[in-house]
Amino acid sequence: MNRQCRTCVCMTGALAIVLPGWVAQAGSTDPQPTVARQVELPETPAGRCAGAYLEAFNSGDDDRMRDFTRRYRKESYLQKNPIERIIERYRTIHGAAGALTPIRILQSSEYELALLVRASLTSGFAEVRFEVDRQRPHKLVVFTIDYIGSSDAGIDSEPINDKIINATIDSVADILKERYVYPDKGQKMGDMLIRNKSEGRYAAITNASVFARKITEDLQSLSSDAHLAVRPGSPPHELPKTPGKPDRMRPGAKAQIDWPDTPAGRRAEAYFDVYNTGRKDDLRRFIKGHFSEEALKERSLEETLAFHSGMRSMAGKVTFHSASADGDFAVEVSLNAEKTGFARLLIEVSPGPPNGLVSFEDITPSVEDIRNNYGFRKVEVLPGNIGYIRFDQCHHSEEARETAAAALAFVANCDALIFDLRHNGGGTRHMSQFISSYLFDRVLHLGGLYNRLTDETTEWRTLEKIPGKRFGPDVPVYILTSSMTFSAAEAFAYCLKDLKRVTIVGEKTGGGAHPVHERAVNDRFWMRVPFARAISPVSKTDWEGVGVIPDIKVPASQAVEAACQDAAKRIQARRKSHGEES
Repeated sequence: MNRQCRTCVCMTGALAIVLPGWVAQAGSTDPQPTVARQVELPETPAGRCAGAYLEAFNSGDDDRMRDFTRRYRKESYLQKNPIERIIERYRTIHGAAGALTPIRILQSSEYELALLVRASLTSGFAEVRFEVDRQRPHKLVVFTIDYIGSSDAGIDSEPINDKIINATIDSVADILKERYVYPDKGQKMGDMLIRNKSEGRYAAITNASVFARKITEDLQSLSSDAHLAVRPGSPPHELPKTPGKPDRMRPGAKAQIDWPDTPAGRRAEAYFDVYNTGRKDDLRRFIKGHFSEEALKERSLEETLAFHSGMRSMAGKVTFHSASADGDFAVEVSLNAEKTGFARLLIEVSPGPPNGLVSFEDITPSVEDIRNNYGFRKVEVLPGNIGYIRFDQCHHSEEARETAAAALAFVANCDALIFDLRHNGGGTRHMSQFISSYLFDRVLHLGGLYNRLTDETTEWRTLEKIPGKRFGPDVPVYILTSSMTFSAAEAFAYCLKDLKRVTIVGEKTGGGAHPVHERAVNDRFWMRVPFARAISPVSKTDWEGVGVIPDIKVPASQAVEAACQDAAKRIQARRKSHGEES
């Protein structure tokens, strides 16, 4: 029942892409042992560059990474990307992924090399691509890391041919026209792909990974949409992850509950009544009558039936710990499945009648989530009574909110507040909604989401009740950003900036505002398709492709100092206006 929207962090300076499977664990800088290569890298300029990079990266040593950067990067590149900024990004990727072991060569020529690598700190795989200058000393000109998923099945080594290429282009074009968030742009991108196909742009490609990357580059060149991508293989999250073990059930949890009297609560209760019977025909009738048009567009009736009946077979009958409303159109359910143990689901319905079921998202905290403290890395009171909270992930769970509440309680009596989102790659809107509720003294509209598939808009507001002290509208609040700040983290910054409640300090963010669905193209490729767009409460716009622009523009490495300097001035002015001593 896991249908999470996958997002990415685009690090424009380093030309790297890392998805949340790695970013969620960012923050650790403990050196990892070098992992022996399982494939021999070619004795080419590209191969030697790749070998040097992996040796430096896997060492976990900043100095070795600096040496690699000075040796292989052009002076023009280093003028635009200061070396300490590169090292900071390196630490983030290394802390999230650990050592990288190449296990397959995907593409190789004298000056280009693409590798499939395994990350030591996660179960994830990625494609790493190097391209070096054709002129000596063969400096590195293109470097990308593209997260594949928890299985290397996403990379198919069998050659592709014109028949596969043509069928894939036609299917991608159709999906874009039917589902992309902006219909006119989806039509233009589909037409562009068909035109490129007729002109033979893809005819010479035989490698699936190269073909997918080429299509993605073409689509992003027209859309500037960082979430839009085509990938080889099958969607990495077609099947739900196994819920937690039975020992995670809370002692004394009751088996029966009172469901919220909301559209989402009533739909969820009705669904589980049918689910627990185990009767396939009843489940088919329920799906046909009570799932939303959007859900049945994403998967056909029979595909949806197979998915949910498969869940029933795998997990068995469920009993419930609790069900709490998240507004009228979402409900969070804690349950215990007889075969797989404790799990937590977020179940959403369409905001418009007849409130059909839209999604089932598994939000059970993983071992990695717990070890990573749900993204909260540091809380302290800086000189001048300035509160500082760094969190690297917008996690949706009860435990994450409890952690956030504890962090906010620690700085509750500070005269200014800094949220450090420089390493935050996103997640869900719920964490930003929770934290934002502390920053206002009344319920306020925070933003919305327009869904092209249903032609409906969902809106959210600050929470009426919070488990702590509100900071109110007068305490200065700062959000630190970098080019790595992305997706839900950007939403937090963008909407609060539009409401003139925060000062943004640092660098322009990555520019990803569109939630996505993972969609199979055919049996050789899949794609991430943005289907919705965020809406600011004030400007009614979003940050897709442009990012959040800082109020105080400084390199990310200088953001804390710049925020503290500005906060000190505002604190002093505030005390003076109140007749207080400094």
